[in-house]
Amino acid sequence: MTANSNFSHILLIDDQEAQMMDFKLAARGEGIRITGFDNYTEGFDHLQKNLGLYDAVILDALCLMEPGQAPGTETQKALRAGINRLNEIKYRDNVLIPFCVYTGHFDRVNDAIEDEIKVFVKGKERELMFEYLKSRIANKDEARMVARYSDVFELFDLGYLPQTDKRELLNILLAAESGNPMEIKNNLRGLRPMMEAALKKINETDSRILPNNYKRGNSMSLGDSIWHLAGRPKYSKSLGRYDFSEALHMPLHIFHLSICIKDVIAATSLHHSDQDLSKYAQESLIQALLEFLYWFKGLIGRMERGEVTVKRPRIND
Repeated sequence: MTANSNFSHILLIDDQEAQMMDFKLAARGEGIRITGFDNYTEGFDHLQKNLGLYDAVILDALCLMEPGQAPGTETQKALRAGINRLNEIKYRDNVLIPFCVYTGHFDRVNDAIEDEIKVFVKGKERELMFEYLKSRIANKDEARMVARYSDVFELFDLGYLPQTDKRELLNILLAAESGNPMEIKNNLRGLRPMMEAALKKINETDSRILPNNYKRGNSMSLGDSIWHLAGRPKYSKSLGRYDFSEALHMPLHIFHLSICIKDVIAATSLHHSDQDLSKYAQESLIQALLEFLYWFKGLIGRMERGEVTVKRPRIND
C-alpha cells in the first residue's frame, strides 16, 4: 500500500463515476481511497507525475479522451490509450500498476482487450472489483519486497528455511508500514521466531557448529546460541581487542545486532511495557533482522560446502 497510509490509493478514469460520492464512500469502506478524473489525458498526466502515489487504476470501456470533450462522444480510444500507457509505465519506468475495467458497456469491450485485463460490470460487480484489486495490490507489494531484498529472500529458494517462514518475513515487512504503536509491538514479536528458526537450521545442519545443549524444547536458546556462535567475545581494555573462548562463526557486528534485537523485543514487545516504539525503531530492528538472515544464508552455504570448522580462532599476541 501507499507509504504512511492504511488505505490503498486507486486512480479512476471514468467520466460518470469519477465524481460520484457513493462510489468513493463504498471504496473507502473497503480500505480504498479513490481519486477520479473524467478523461484520459488529465488522469494519466496526473498519474505520470505521481507514480509512487497510486496502487492501482480503474478504467472505463467508454470514456472521454480530452478535458472539455462533449458528453456522448466517448469511445474505446481512451481505454486502448490507457492500457498502452500502463504498459509503457511498466517497461519504461519499471513501475507495475495493477488495473481493471469497470464498465456498464460490457458488450463494447472487444475480445482483444478482454484477454488483457479483468472486466467488471457496473452496478453488479463493484465489491468483486474491489476484492480483485486489493488482492492484486497485495501481490504487487509482496513482489516489491522480494525484489528489494532479493539477496535475503534467496535463502528460501535455496531451501535453508521453509516457505512458511518466507510468508512470515513478508508479513513483517508489509506490516512495517504501520505507525501504530500496538501494531509495531505485535509486528516485532515475529522477529524472534525468525531468528530461532535460523538457529535451529544451523543446529540441524551441523550440531558441532551449534550443539544440541543449546536446544530449548523444539527451539533454540536465542541468547546462548548467539553468544556461542560469536565465540563468546570478551573485550580486553589492556590489549585493545576482543578475545574469543569458542569457535567464531558470527561476526561481531551480527552479534551486537542480534543481541540488540533480542533485548529490545524482550523489553518492549514480549513483556508489558508502557514505552512505545516509533516506526524508526521498528525499521532499525527489521533491517538488523535482514542483516542477520543475510549472514545466516552465507553461513549455511559455507557449511554445506564443508568450509566451516569448529576450531577456536587463533589470537595473535
